[in-house]
Amino acid sequence: MLTTVAKDEIKELFEDIKSVTGSHPFTGLTKKNQGHADELMPFFHSLGSKRVFTFHNYTLQEHKRTAKRDEEFLDFMNACIEETDSETVCLIEDV
Repeated sequence: MLTTVAKDEIKELFEDIKSVTGSHPFTGLTKKNQGHADELMPFFHSLGSKRVFTFHNYTLQEHKRTAKRDEEFLDFMNACIEETDSETVCLIEDV
């Protein structure tokens, strides 16, 4: 779990990101295989994170690629690209 200090720092970071970009970020949580990611998701949603993605880490014991792990990461990348495309369209329309 996150300490109070870490939560405060993350909250400040999210506020800075929103201030600079005008948008809340996506969140990518690693170490899904350690079981803490699901506990952290509500915290990041409460900060306004648009979407929270979770990823398994590759370790010395679990170092082989799998379709599921690849798909998790590709879903994240696709969401980022789609968000960028929609934000770019909005910016062009505002001009």
